[in-house]
Amino acid sequence: MTITAPSPVVDSSEEAFRRLRDLRDRVMEGVSADDPVYLEGRRDYDDALARLRLHMREDLRGRAGGGGRGGMAQTRISAGTAGRSRRKVARMDWEKWHEVYDAPESPLARRLSAVQERIRLALDDCPAGPLRVVSLCAGQGRDLLGVLPGHPRRADVRARLVELDPKNVEVAAGAARAAGLAGIEAVAADAALLDHYDGMVPADLVLVCGVFGNIADPDIERTVDACRQLCKTGGRVIWTRHRKDPDRVPSICEWFEERGFEREWVTDAEHVQGVGVHRFRDQPVPLRLGTRVFTFVGYDKLRV
Repeated sequence: MTITAPSPVVDSSEEAFRRLRDLRDRVMEGVSADDPVYLEGRRDYDDALARLRLHMREDLRGRAGGGGRGGMAQTRISAGTAGRSRRKVARMDWEKWHEVYDAPESPLARRLSAVQERIRLALDDCPAGPLRVVSLCAGQGRDLLGVLPGHPRRADVRARLVELDPKNVEVAAGAARAAGLAGIEAVAADAALLDHYDGMVPADLVLVCGVFGNIADPDIERTVDACRQLCKTGGRVIWTRHRKDPDRVPSICEWFEERGFEREWVTDAEHVQGVGVHRFRDQPVPLRLGTRVFTFVGYDKLRV
C-alpha cells in the first residue's frame, strides 16, 4: 500500500508521532501527569500537533480550490517504510515555520500574543516625540507589526527589522506597506552583526524575540551584553526564551540585571515559552562596529 501526502504533512506527522511516543515512554516509566517532565513532553506534543493541523488544513484548502494535490510537493509513503524517519537534511524554511503562529492553541502563538501586549504597554509608556525600535532576527515582524497599525504612537515610530531570510523580509515589508507604516525598514541582513543597527541606536525598544532559544549560552550572554549598545537609558528590551530543560530564563535575567537592566516583567515558569521585559537604567555604550555577537545555530540542532 502507498499513501501520497505533501512533504510538510508527512514531516510534521512524523514529528507529532515521535513526540507522542516520547510522552508514552515517560508514562511507562511512571512519570505522573503533574510532573514537569511530563508537562514539557505534553507541550512539545501539542506544538507538533498544531503544526500538523496547519499543514493538513493548507493541503485541504489547496484541494478544495481545485489544486488537485494542493500547493505542496507530494511524498509517497510505502507500507514497507512507514514509521521510518525520512527527515530531509535541508536548510530550515523559516517562512513556512511562521505558520505555527496561525494556530491559536500553539505555545508560540500564545508567546506572540504576550510579546505584542508588552510592546503595546512599552509604547504607551514612552515619552512624547520620535521613537526608535530595532528588532533582531525579526522574522516577519509579526510582533511589532501586529501592534503598530492600531497604536496611537504609530506615526512616531521608526523601526529597523533585521532578518536574514529574504522571504520573511518581503513579508514584513509588505505588511508595513499595507498598513501605511512609512517608518518601518525591513532589512535582509545578519542580525548578529552590530553594524546593521548603526543610525538607529540607542533605541527606545529593542526586540530580541526568537533568538535566545536558537543560540548557545555564551552567545546569549554576549547578546545581552550588546543590548547596552542598542538600548537607550530608560528604554526596554523585550526578549523570549523557552523554559524547556535546561531552563535558561533565570540566567538570562541575571545577565541583564548584572548589566544595569531592571527586571520589569517575566512570564511565570509554567509557560513553556517565556517572555521577559528588562528596562535599561544605565548609560548606553557606543556601538562597536564590526562586532558579531552570536552565531544562529537553530533550536533543532541545539537539542540534538
